[in-house]
Amino acid sequence: MGICEICHTEAEAFDKTKILGKYLIQYFSCPNCGFIQTEEPYWLDEAYSDAIVDSDIGLIGRNIALSKRVAAILSVCLPHCKTFLDYGGGYGMFVRLMRDVGFDFEWFDKYCDNLFAKQFVKEKEHYDLVTAFELFEHLPNPAEEIGKIISLGDNILFSTVLVPNPPPKVSDWWYYAPHGGQHISFYTESALKHLAKSFERHYVGYRDIHLFSKQPISLRKFSFVIRFASLINRFRRRESLLSADYKMITGMDL
Repeated sequence: MGICEICHTEAEAFDKTKILGKYLIQYFSCPNCGFIQTEEPYWLDEAYSDAIVDSDIGLIGRNIALSKRVAAILSVCLPHCKTFLDYGGGYGMFVRLMRDVGFDFEWFDKYCDNLFAKQFVKEKEHYDLVTAFELFEHLPNPAEEIGKIISLGDNILFSTVLVPNPPPKVSDWWYYAPHGGQHISFYTESALKHLAKSFERHYVGYRDIHLFSKQPISLRKFSFVIRFASLINRFRRRESLLSADYKMITGMDL
């Protein structure tokens, strides 16, 4: 048995599998909030010998798609937000894409090299919005780590794929990704709502995009913006920061 990292209910043994192809480990499921977690992840140092696993071949396409959705969400749902941090920002691709469409994003990542946004690393103590994409499923102690993110920003916009209902066994759902060893926490909507409430935030989510916000935002509005992001962005364009960033880096006009 284990204790649920979200609601502290006694979790139940759920399934076993080999992780990284060699360690037989136990998964636990919470009967209260539905959160699924692995046993204590002693293999993480090995799993993060490369910050980005080789099987993540969708990384570029995901960043491009996310940049379009996030631009629309910020324009319509969170227009008051002016400062942004991408937490767990990987190679910095998302930060660069967002700056290209006019949003003042900075980068932070404990594990990955910043290749595309080297001049825009975290400088502020607090931000209007923190993004955290494909991060929550990597957290061994979600409440503790999300608390750190909350301390950095009023709102958190993040992505993670919710556990289907009924919850599938490890062999039947790709998102467990035991071959990479980095996915160790899996959320239901109930688990995310519990987390939001514990941090005095409002929750709204549509498909794999979720928001913990200071002010409530309707699901109808949030889902509409995500579904029609490309159309919204045609009419809500900002001035790109590309030229200003180039001048800052080189001292020359673009």
